[in-house]
Amino acid sequence: LGLILLFILVIKAIMIKKKTYYLGSVKMAKILDFQLFDNISERSKNELLKLDVFSKNYESGEKVLSKEEDLSYAMFIDKGCLKACEYTINGKEIVSSYYFAGDAFPFYLYFGHTKKFPYDVYATKKTKVYF
Repeated sequence: LGLILLFILVIKAIMIKKKTYYLGSVKMAKILDFQLFDNISERSKNELLKLDVFSKNYESGEKVLSKEEDLSYAMFIDKGCLKACEYTINGKEIVSSYYFAGDAFPFYLYFGHTKKFPYDVYATKKTKVYF
């Protein structure tokens, strides 16, 4: 329970910090469909439902995040796919990770105290994310 409440507070802080970048309000209830929130308490669900959640759609090939961009929010992928990649000095793409519908991204970076994104992130097909 303590970890879930900490997570909720972190998400609230992230959303407040990044609010000017949000596009299109959606209901928080949709976020509760993500597996991450399975089996959480009613109290935690009620706290989550108080949050303002926003969405954005990306086209295939569209850049979602840039390397060295401030890491200040989390995304929940509703549909589509994102890839995290870097480029060699010769321009060769190196993909380090793919993130699919149902994934939450980039919690491991945020909770690891990473301040900047270490790579570029692109949509590999039409993708919808929630912030």
